[in-house]
Parts: sequence; structure tokens; C-alpha cells
Amino acid sequence: MRISTRGFKEAVERFQQMADAPQRQQEFRRVLVDALEPIRAEAARNVHSITGRTVDALTVAAGASPTYPSAYLKIDRNIAFAMWRGKKFPYPFAVEAGHGGKHPAEAHPWFRPAFDSKRAVTRQMVRDGIEQFLHPYVTSLSVGGEFL
Repeated sequence: MRISTRGFKEAVERFQQMADAPQRQQEFRRVLVDALEPIRAEAARNVHSITGRTVDALTVAAGASPTYPSAYLKIDRNIAFAMWRGKKFPYPFAVEAGHGGKHPAEAHPWFRPAFDSKRAVTRQMVRDGIEQFLHPYVTSLSVGGEFL
């Protein structure tokens, strides 16, 4: 699942042209990570777990690319897993979607509802971050963009 915002690519290109681009990109990565926090928190609230490993497995971090700021929210498969046929099986995915087999279980969505309910908040946080970082570089003679 991805969240996209119009103007994001242009904003990144603008950051790269700035003299203080490396520092600004680090700050912007922090905005992106912070913007995913509402989804992570809502997903954690949606989990009905005895062990709590699913909540512990929810990870928000900055992307690794040095030139393109990004962030991700993932379920760490090394934290929330069960051994199945000698391999680690990340069970949060089976809880989300349900599964068949000898002991079938119906779906208990916890991640998708969090994503759907907090997507607008995340988008707005990214838009506000873009606006905040571009504001010092915009003059009254500039042609601006609208981030919707």
C-alpha cells in the first residue's frame, strides 16, 4: 500500500537543488517517518494479541536512499513469526487476511483499517512538511505549486 501526494516528486527535486539539501533531506525524512506514526499507532490499537509480538513488529523507519527521501511502515518478520515447516512464517499477514488449511481462520483486519482511516492524516502531514521546507525558498515572484 502506498500513499502518494501530488507535487512530492517536484518537491524532492527542489530539495536536491538547495545548497543545504543533505541536511534538509534528513529533516524531511523525519517528517515522512512522523507522518506514518498515526497509521502505526492505529494499527497497534487494532491488534488483539496475547503476546504483543505483532505490535512490537510494527516498524516505521526512513528509507535508505541517500538521494530520494522516503519512509516505510512494515511488519518485521523476525519479530512476529511462528515456525511452520521449519521456516519462519509471519503470522500477522494470516491474521489480517485469514487462512485455510487444517485449522482455517477468518480474516481479522487490523492493518488495512488503520491504513484507510489514517491515510488523509498522513497525507496532510506530508503536505505540511513540504510546505514548511519550501516556504523559505519561495518569493513573491515565484511560481508555486499546489500539493493536494
